[in-house]
Amino acid sequence: MIIIEPVIETYDAKGFGVWPVSADLDPECLVLSGELASVDVGTVMAVIAVYNHNRMASSGEHHEPPSPAELIRRITQADSLVAPGGLRVRDTLTGLTVSPSCCCGLEGWQEWNLIAPGRSPWLGHTPTPWVEHLGQKIRVWPDGGDEAVPPAGTSPVEFPVSDLPGLIASAHKQLQDFLDLLEPWARPLAGETASSLGHALATHFHVTRAAPTR
Repeated sequence: MIIIEPVIETYDAKGFGVWPVSADLDPECLVLSGELASVDVGTVMAVIAVYNHNRMASSGEHHEPPSPAELIRRITQADSLVAPGGLRVRDTLTGLTVSPSCCCGLEGWQEWNLIAPGRSPWLGHTPTPWVEHLGQKIRVWPDGGDEAVPPAGTSPVEFPVSDLPGLIASAHKQLQDFLDLLEPWARPLAGETASSLGHALATHFHVTRAAPTR
């Protein structure tokens, strides 16, 4: 079975102290869905807060860290937000997984819609995943994208291109379900500001309530 799922890298959550985060960040990525525990939602939001610090920094902030309410307010009012991660592909039968690499961002997840017309999303580098088109099938390789040649010893996740819209729609639904967790998570920390958090992240990470473009 092929699964495409949204993930976020959790490196930036290590040492975060403004609100509770998961104590176990190994493996160092989280799958975004409506099944996350509250502490894992906090971990995702910690990553977003730290990763976007320079985008949200207050001119008056030099010494004291912001309160949870203030940091959540800054997230909701940011002009733009990005996050390390993207869409991960897994083949549950073979155990093969292709994850987004360095400099791939969750904000670009809808680039996967480019695959069906014969193009490829940016999947990061070092390693450099890439998509190979084979008529009615596609292969997602874990490395070799710089030369579009798979390194020796690597294997791809392969599936029919006709399956792609449904797989992307499933990932989209997981993102929607994750956003539904944000207000109940944030309300004890930020009061009424919590009601704006889901809409802000939906805007920056292109998570519509309608089906994504196919």
